[in-house]
Amino acid sequence: MFSVAVFYTGLAVKPGGDLVYVACEDGVSVIRTADYSIAAVIPLNGAPSDILFSATGETAYVTCPSSDSVVVLDTRDNNRIGQAAFGGLGLTSPKCPTTSSDGRSIYLIGGGDNFVGIVRRSDNYLIRLVRVGSISRPAEASVAIEHPTGNRAYVVTNRGVLVLRPSSLR
Repeated sequence: MFSVAVFYTGLAVKPGGDLVYVACEDGVSVIRTADYSIAAVIPLNGAPSDILFSATGETAYVTCPSSDSVVVLDTRDNNRIGQAAFGGLGLTSPKCPTTSSDGRSIYLIGGGDNFVGIVRRSDNYLIRLVRVGSISRPAEASVAIEHPTGNRAYVVTNRGVLVLRPSSLR
């Protein structure tokens, strides 16, 4: 058994399979899969929870719910190249990132699991914030996945599956 930290919350394998990124207490540990050695430790403010790679693997998106933000990493040198904070826009505690079918957007669950946020990757702009359920009867979302055609997205909630149509997506 290999351990990188006392407490870890998520992990993702970089496309190509040579590295595993592990969200730990206060940062991300990068592990070489060839020999299980630690390639890098990337400190972050706030406890990270989920990691999503771009299709090429050159960029990683790390959700930090405690700071209402997503940190963007350049995986070629493991440097932090950006951070987008969405708390003031209603998307608090972002988590569960998934990529749109065209790779241009990221879906995030947040706001007490009552919202799905759609973020443009090129500039980390929150394109749309969609309420899951109603104000009087909120639902709790757990994941959002876009259909490969890009013409709808599916959101799993505690009340069933919500289908978002194109007018809600971008």
